[in-house]
Amino acid sequence: MNTVSYTSIQTGILRNLSVDPTSGTETTTRLKADVAELVTQAMDNAWHWCMDGWPELRKTLSRTAVASIISLARGTSIDPIGQVINVTERHPWTSVNPSPVPFSVTGDGIMLNDDVGSTATVYVSYLKPAPKFTSTDWLTTTPYIVGDLVQNSGYCYECLTAHTRGTFATDLAAAKWEVQDVPAFLATPIKTAVTAAMREKDGQTQRMQVIDQILDRQLSTVAERYDFSRTGGAQRVTSGGYN
Repeated sequence: MNTVSYTSIQTGILRNLSVDPTSGTETTTRLKADVAELVTQAMDNAWHWCMDGWPELRKTLSRTAVASIISLARGTSIDPIGQVINVTERHPWTSVNPSPVPFSVTGDGIMLNDDVGSTATVYVSYLKPAPKFTSTDWLTTTPYIVGDLVQNSGYCYECLTAHTRGTFATDLAAAKWEVQDVPAFLATPIKTAVTAAMREKDGQTQRMQVIDQILDRQLSTVAERYDFSRTGGAQRVTSGGYN
């Protein structure tokens, strides 16, 4: 998947707002934090808008259940799983009849139907987690915990293992950080939507409405260009599903 740096997104948005991204003023620092928050929310919307149509966002892997449960804990899968789309007995890309498997997602993981077998090997189709962003720079003297976000050399990273200090390149090679990729095909829609939202003065709710509306138009254009269908629009996603 072709990607772009987060800094290129941030810089584009700030320049659209006639703000010098290299300025170290308090106003610019605050705007960078606002941009990171809105880009994260916009990316989550865009991620779910096209989850069935863009193959790099949707993956399928083979997993074997333990006591009818497939764990979703980080480190137990090839890629971290964001949203489970479906579970099948055979690979859905190579089988004419992949045979869907009834399942539910609980706090323990993916719970398979008892009829499948407690140690069944199945194929899980899933959406990778939407990337998250921050304006906070990585610092060598800071202790980090799992889930912390930092920005370093133009990219954002999420902490996978609690640690302190070290050299960033060494920590990254040791899988203590995971880069938050920005798919290139989403760069322009995200910049356009967040720029418009940043110009909105009526609060966070209104800003998100602006993002929803512009992303819907922008991603419809992307969908036509790359020939994939709309899968639900630019809807915000909560832990309980679409709202």
